[in-house]
Amino acid sequence: MIIFRDAESLRGKILSAALGSESRLSTLFSAAQQLLAENEFQWPGFYTRVLRFFLERGAYEEAIRWDRKLAPIFPTGADEFGALLSTFVIKPTPEMQSTLTTLYVSSANRQLYDHVIPALFASGQSKLARTWRKKLIVFKDFPLTSNCRPFLLFLASYYPEIQLTESELTVADLDRRELAEADEESSFEVVSKRVDTRGSHSDALVARWLASTWASVEFAINLIYKLGVRTIGPRSLQALALRDTDAKEVSSRIDQIERLGMRISPHSYCKILVSFARNGSEELLQDLINCDIHPDEFEDMDTRHSLMAEAARTGDWKMERLLQGIEWAIETGPTSRRLNSLLRNEVSNGSFTKAKQVLDRMEALKISMAQASATGLLRRAFWKLDIHPPHRSRPLHPDRTHSEVDKRMLDRALSVTRRVSCHDVAIPTRYWTMLLNNLGRSGRLDELEQLSLKIMQLYTPPYGGLVPVHREDLPKHFNTEEKEYIPADLPFTHHHHPIRLIFDTSLQRSIVRWGFDQTLATKPRPSMSLTQPPTAGFSQFDVARGVRLLAALRDQGALIDTQVVRSSIILRIATSLVPGRPRHRSRDSVEFSVEHLVRLAEEAWGSGMFPDVSAAVREVDQRVSKLWTRYPRLIDRTLDKTVTQGEGQDRQRITLG
Repeated sequence: MIIFRDAESLRGKILSAALGSESRLSTLFSAAQQLLAENEFQWPGFYTRVLRFFLERGAYEEAIRWDRKLAPIFPTGADEFGALLSTFVIKPTPEMQSTLTTLYVSSANRQLYDHVIPALFASGQSKLARTWRKKLIVFKDFPLTSNCRPFLLFLASYYPEIQLTESELTVADLDRRELAEADEESSFEVVSKRVDTRGSHSDALVARWLASTWASVEFAINLIYKLGVRTIGPRSLQALALRDTDAKEVSSRIDQIERLGMRISPHSYCKILVSFARNGSEELLQDLINCDIHPDEFEDMDTRHSLMAEAARTGDWKMERLLQGIEWAIETGPTSRRLNSLLRNEVSNGSFTKAKQVLDRMEALKISMAQASATGLLRRAFWKLDIHPPHRSRPLHPDRTHSEVDKRMLDRALSVTRRVSCHDVAIPTRYWTMLLNNLGRSGRLDELEQLSLKIMQLYTPPYGGLVPVHREDLPKHFNTEEKEYIPADLPFTHHHHPIRLIFDTSLQRSIVRWGFDQTLATKPRPSMSLTQPPTAGFSQFDVARGVRLLAALRDQGALIDTQVVRSSIILRIATSLVPGRPRHRSRDSVEFSVEHLVRLAEEAWGSGMFPDVSAAVREVDQRVSKLWTRYPRLIDRTLDKTVTQGEGQDRQRITLG
């Protein structure tokens, strides 16, 4: 009975019961060998289930021991072994990696590049992917499918010094000669042939993971989430629906996916399947997931109508009923495509009020914004906003001042960008730079600090995975769509990481300057002390709040140039001592002493900036002398004005006396 095809559930229960005991598992292993010898019955999934059991529990020695027992008798195919490897390879511990390497080396299976590398890259672990790539190439294990293309394009773009093999170039549709020429000419343009990277994950690959019966549905969903999958495509959703028995269970799985933060693709097939599941349309759901029509066929209305006409002509009432149900599902409720189209129309018409209403609707329905919609919305929001706002001879509106108009424009750009950043779309770094500069120049330092930390969070997803990057921020431009992806583990210090592009040395100098210059004109904060808690707000560091912000960014991995910050601090202290600089009257000689300012900057940075305070004071004095030499007329005029004002105030006091 155990060898019958429909006994899969029984075999699973027997194997599950045996896995908890070494003796029972050994007995079952002997029985499985006997079934093979007497009935030529190869127990399906025996090797995979046993190895997965030990790997899940961190029993690495047992996993290797049972691999040596089982592999010669119950060999697995490349797909089954590859699925097992890709499940656990994303765990970066040395013990797991060493065990998997041992299993791979001893296995007869090769052609695993297409399993291991996409799983690692999708989970955002590009460094580990590069390590495994070297191992695979040593064993002449090369990619065969386009599943590896996103990783290979990433390598060619961000690590051009890594030489790709001929197989890798073929899969990525890259030409070695063109790559070499681009590197020699230091070009940012690399020609790619027919490259199509519409998504960061292959729908077919995700579908294969979800369809694998050796793993439970719960485990498979959590696996793809850990791998960084954030969109479930039509093939993946179909594979998931085929694992459950009724519409209610399928609907609960869809809810589970959405609770994890993943979204269902806006593809028509997905909308239809979700609609059938949530409305309890059992027969229509089963007909849909088991029909042989390709999911792409449902995208075109004319094709659907042709299929319906053919079903009616041939008397295929079951297919006709399904197609009628499909039309009903498509026509009911706002679709992602329809809402994105409406959003683009409202933006092009300049109606931000209506565009906001569409955005509210999309967010309520958990519909993701398309990249094209995000691009249009951002372009409109940043219209007339610049890093260096031009001086206007007159306000844009007669009833508003310059500052009111600029504030409205900046507030709108901030609001739009924050909402767009909640979707899986790429935001060009120039927009972030523009916002930070406008906030700093307008004295909105609290918001500048909040936005800086928010940007860091966007590029540090808590569960790894991939991060969208706009095409204009890539080091090399492939002929792809507007949005590309980089792994979450790409160091912020990489020359072309968006964080490094945003927080460049120019912005670092500006942040120090804004903190000093704009805070000087305000009442000083209470005296700082070295016992200040690490959670102290930026404003608690007074004129050194900009230094503190840069220190916080540094602690989160951003490349902050210590020498740039140090020289900026010296310059700002020296500049603040020049006559005529705005300064709050309550800042006395102690608050404004060079020693105090240097120590304040040192505390804000966290130590190591000014180990010798007296040497720093001498540097400030030298810089002050240079400033007096460079701007003598300006300083003289300021001093004359100060003396004149002082004499006038003296005469006024004498008269009043």
